[in-house]
Amino acid sequence: METDIPQPQLLLPMAAKSPEHDLWANVFVLAIRDLEVAMDRWLAVEAQKECGQIRRRMIDVHDDALAWVESDAERLGSFVSLCGLFGLDPDVVRSRVLPRAELPAEVLADIPALYAGPNDPPRRVA
Repeated sequence: METDIPQPQLLLPMAAKSPEHDLWANVFVLAIRDLEVAMDRWLAVEAQKECGQIRRRMIDVHDDALAWVESDAERLGSFVSLCGLFGLDPDVVRSRVLPRAELPAEVLADIPALYAGPNDPPRRVA
């Protein structure tokens, strides 16, 4: 899947690079990818008949990334603060990413069973 989000090394001008900026650029891009490739990962795991715990973890990672992108918080490390650091408009990035972040129907249909056991943790985002 091709993304509109630049690679981490393209998020900063060469003169502004630092280890800290490189780290934040990688965090930013990884979170976006966690949203965009959820279906590809889900299908790969389904094909291998992996355990529910792995599938639950994939859903949790997706949900965490989605909550981060949707948040309007401006604290250090937030989606909004990193967009500002990289000169990106948060609303523009969201408009490109969120339509591809929705979990497909076949994934949504399987979620209740993944979180239904007596020892299963509840889904963090509904």
